[in-house]
Amino acid sequence: VSGRMYVGGLTGHNNSSIIKNCHVAGYISGDSSVGGLSGVNRWDSLVEFSSSSAFVAGNVSVGGLIGSNFDYSIVRDCYSSATVSCQINNTGGLVGSNRFNSTILRSSSSGQVTGSNQNTGGLVGVHSHNSSISESHSSAIVTGYNRSGGLVGSSAYATITRSYANGQVTGMIGVGGFIGSVMYSELSNCYSGGSVIGGEDVGGFAGRIPF
Repeated sequence: VSGRMYVGGLTGHNNSSIIKNCHVAGYISGDSSVGGLSGVNRWDSLVEFSSSSAFVAGNVSVGGLIGSNFDYSIVRDCYSSATVSCQINNTGGLVGSNRFNSTILRSSSSGQVTGSNQNTGGLVGVHSHNSSISESHSSAIVTGYNRSGGLVGSSAYATITRSYANGQVTGMIGVGGFIGSVMYSELSNCYSGGSVIGGEDVGGFAGRIPF
């Protein structure tokens, strides 16, 4: 499957709907909001008991399962072993961008996640705007540049609870075993166990805590 914006192996745009018990494989490519299963999951949409083993490539908000999850939407009990590649920002093994009161619950990722610029995470690239991640984990191999983490690349104004990462993380700036950069967020009962390789602002758990 190839497109420009909102590109997914099953659907490009999941709006106020439920996707359940689905699996995708193959090659999915696009520019913005590209996901193995769905490019966008928004407006109270739910994706559950679904998985991806696809190869997913794009430029902005690229995820193994969902490119962009936002506007009160939920991803739960899902798994991705996808190979994910992103040229610009927001690369995640499961979800590229998780924003605006959205939730990821009891989900996990493995595979390989590569981001060439900012916000690269084993599970989620960027996590923000009152969103939550809970009871989730990643063993993905993560390679990024700025803000790279084993579970999350960057988190702002969000929560992460009872989650962990144990994959290898490699980056240049803001590199953490669990999270690359964290700002105005609450993290509780979380841990990391993978190796971390970086240049500046490098930590076993968090790379950068700006304030």
